Amino acid sequence: MPENIGAEVPAFADKDVARSFGESDVTVSSGAIGVSNESLSLGTSGGTTFTNESNISGRTKAGVRINPNYRITALTLTRFDSSNGDFEDGYEVQRLSDGTVVDSGSITVSPAETFDIPGLDLSPGTEYAVYLLDSGGVYTRKDNDAATSLPEFDVSGGFDQYGTDPAVYAFSDVTATVSPNSGSAYIEWPTPNDVFGWDVATFTSSPDGETVDVYVEEDRSGGWTEIAGPIDRGGLIKAADPSNNVRFRVELSRSDESNDPTLDSIARRWKL
Repeated sequence: MPENIGAEVPAFADKDVARSFGESDVTVSSGAIGVSNESLSLGTSGGTTFTNESNISGRTKAGVRINPNYRITALTLTRFDSSNGDFEDGYEVQRLSDGTVVDSGSITVSPAETFDIPGLDLSPGTEYAVYLLDSGGVYTRKDNDAATSLPEFDVSGGFDQYGTDPAVYAFSDVTATVSPNSGSAYIEWPTPNDVFGWDVATFTSSPDGETVDVYVEEDRSGGWTEIAGPIDRGGLIKAADPSNNVRFRVELSRSDESNDPTLDSIARRWKL
């Protein structure tokens, strides 16, 4: 919500502030940066759901094909709810370019059960098959239009012992946790009323030995246009037209994955 700037500029300026990035008037959009402990940091998660359309027998392994858009470090999967009994022979994650099984586990998965696969290192731009194993099992599948695109990863279809398949087997829900070394996010608010002129932008960050850069963009008739950046705290917002909305783009990057650069708050101020 707009806040009065304080006694030093009485009644002549208002501002929008994001302190937790969960405020009702703040929109954060990104495929690589998420909100953690009320800060923006590298890493987020996203997933998709498939509907149960048919059952098929004669499969010993079947699942889903995914293409990471960022490095995937963990998967959370839910098996379709059905009356087909437990799958008792575990799971595998296979890199399809060379057939290498990069991860596997001996687990039993019941219908509608959710399980996690932690400790992964799935590279962007590489297709993987994630599947359940069961000798003689009956697999539930999503038959048509299974391919879908998400910010974190794409689903290209399914997989079974015969190879690739347009149908997705076994899983009703697939969620990936990504941990990239660089990414960007946009922070937006609605256009304020009665703007005489844009004033300044400020932010707080914790670089942790890495890079946190903030840019200002203006919503012009041709779309969003970068007008400043990387900016310093208290930098002027030089919009071409005070009636145009402005937003921020934050760029986070790191060379050491153990470091966690974050944007901790950000604000824009305008003159009344």
